[in-house]
Amino acid sequence: MAGVEIMKYKVVIVEDDSMVASINRKFLSSFREVIVVGEFRNGLEAIEYLRKNPVDLIILDYYMPVMDGRDLILTCHDEKIHLDFIMITAANQADDIADMFHLGVVDYLVKPFTRKRFNIAIGRCLELKGRMPSTGGQMSQEEIDRILEKNAPPEREEILEKGLQKETLEMIRRFLQENREEEFTSNQVASMVGLSRITVRRYLLTKEEIVSRVDYYTGGRPAIKYRMR
Repeated sequence: MAGVEIMKYKVVIVEDDSMVASINRKFLSSFREVIVVGEFRNGLEAIEYLRKNPVDLIILDYYMPVMDGRDLILTCHDEKIHLDFIMITAANQADDIADMFHLGVVDYLVKPFTRKRFNIAIGRCLELKGRMPSTGGQMSQEEIDRILEKNAPPEREEILEKGLQKETLEMIRRFLQENREEEFTSNQVASMVGLSRITVRRYLLTKEEIVSRVDYYTGGRPAIKYRMR
């Protein structure tokens, strides 16, 4: 039985350093979905090819003679040549990087780069391409959200004070979320989740999502009560 034909993602390398270009090509060879259809030493050479040949992705340097990477991107925009860009460069100034993302660069690798990071960049492009519809027409909000959801930046890992455990926090957080219309003292929370009052109070005092107030109407000593914000 004949094998299933794999859709090839056409890639052009634009890099004036022959060694870096060779590394790019070598790394790309591990992706069976990718085919390198051109390799150029500056943006001017590349744009002449792009005007006549459809391409999915350019891997390019920022600093190049004749036409640099930024000017190549701008020329593609001006001439409505639609494709993705991954910048691989020694340029690491914050303003330059921000500028590239504003111009639509999908990823930015600073030289020297690792194969692992290179593979992540290519993998992201392939994944996004695979989620895009193959035909034209309108798209629903749900379809757009499915395309974007895996491109969202990863959530930052929650930083806890020394000695505090994430699992313990989740127990307290879950209890308060399930009872978010009510207020509890630290003793009450400790009793419900099976932890010591001291442990519970440390967590209650360190999380901004948990608010507290002093209840003076307890019939005895004032009590601090907690709830989810």
